[in-house]
Amino acid sequence: MAGDNSGDSNPPAWRDSLAGWVSACSLVAFFALIILMFTERGGSQTVWDRLVYLLTGVEAVAFASAGWLFGKEVHRSEAQQAEKQVVTERERASQAQSDLRESVGREAAEQQRQITQLRLKKWLAG
Repeated sequence: MAGDNSGDSNPPAWRDSLAGWVSACSLVAFFALIILMFTERGGSQTVWDRLVYLLTGVEAVAFASAGWLFGKEVHRSEAQQAEKQVVTERERASQAQSDLRESVGREAAEQQRQITQLRLKKWLAG
């Protein structure tokens, strides 16, 4: 499907923006309904029951929205820390690899020198 980012790990920016607005609106609706319930506490039992019924649905959406908002910030900081750690570990691995190459090069040169000395001694002795 054209324009579908279902394979991408990062959703489009408009989706985060829309989710933020929906979350904010649901939280505002939740608090408005709480205020309405305080004003209607002296009303009839039927009105109160309907408001409580309505509150349960709005409450679920509002709490899910609040969880999304706070969870997003928590995961963002964890992701940034993980990215920093990845960069550090890659630098360490690169340094270790270059140190290993240098060490192997020195070992090979030392072995070649020893072989040359043995051949020279053998040639001089023989």
